[in-house]
Amino acid sequence: MGGITTNFPQGMAVANDAATGHSKYLYYSDSPRDGSATILRYNPVTGLQDVVSSAVAPYDSLLNPGQTVSTYTYVMGLAINPHTGDLFIGDDPTFAILVNPPLAKGHVFTIKADATGTVPAECIGTATT
Repeated sequence: MGGITTNFPQGMAVANDAATGHSKYLYYSDSPRDGSATILRYNPVTGLQDVVSSAVAPYDSLLNPGQTVSTYTYVMGLAINPHTGDLFIGDDPTFAILVNPPLAKGHVFTIKADATGTVPAECIGTATT
């Protein structure tokens, strides 16, 4: 899929078009090794890639007390609710800790779909950007 640009894809989910039952979007995470991540959406029919989400509601860091985190960190999985179209995003900020990582530090975020079952995008792309 030449229209997809990503550094370190983690997690993928396919959203079907409710009217046709065919694949409409491929959701995936661009999770480079620096820890920040962006949720992207690719339309195989148009070749367009959109930024769905690049930030989360700020929360206190689980690893560095006093630090505020406002991005996804090491997205590990994505899922689509087949009934509503909502997008679930699972991340784990402890992913890069290879020796004795702290347990139970992951998150599951939800992006609600609109009335048509489509997850809204932050930035609509083009075939080249």
